[in-house]
Amino acid sequence: MNVEQTRLSKPVKLAEWISDYLNPLVICLFMILVLAFRSTSNWIDALKWFSLLCLLCPLPIYFYAFLQVKKGRLSSIFSNAREQRKRIYVAAFLANLAALAIMALLGAPLRLLAGVAAGLLILSFFALVNLVWKISIHTAFASALSALVIASFGSGYLVIVVLPLVMGWSRVQLAEHTLGQVISGGMIAFMVIFVVFKNFGAV
Repeated sequence: MNVEQTRLSKPVKLAEWISDYLNPLVICLFMILVLAFRSTSNWIDALKWFSLLCLLCPLPIYFYAFLQVKKGRLSSIFSNAREQRKRIYVAAFLANLAALAIMALLGAPLRLLAGVAAGLLILSFFALVNLVWKISIHTAFASALSALVIASFGSGYLVIVVLPLVMGWSRVQLAEHTLGQVISGGMIAFMVIFVVFKNFGAV
């Protein structure tokens, strides 16, 4: 490998690291953690709701995607062709819908319900867009986490908007998405979080 190839490979390696270690599952777990601890007055209740929501969603979705990869229906869990994503969108929608119903029946805190409801709206819109366009899920999750933190803790945490910017850069750098696809994914997720949380009175 010559010097030029080495220089060019460094941004790609960084982009791969960002996409792999800050994947949608990891970010989703952080989102649930923020929601659980912000919605309760003690860490025992927070861990209870965190564990329950994780078991309902997103862990079943991750396990389903893992099985689809094993069966050869998906090229990978997080980075795959647009046409392969239909099954994942359907599974994710059903898991979120079931999670919302169960959490509501169990009397989950309003903020947690708002988070799941926002996820349902985002999934629904993205599933429709996916019929013709490969919108960025990585950037959407990063943007949703940013919106969630700001909505929950205030504008003093605006620095977290760096996260979706970095994530968007990584997806474009890896040629997984166009600039338009990462911007659209990020903006839609950010706006949905704020609209839903405002209507739930959770901002």
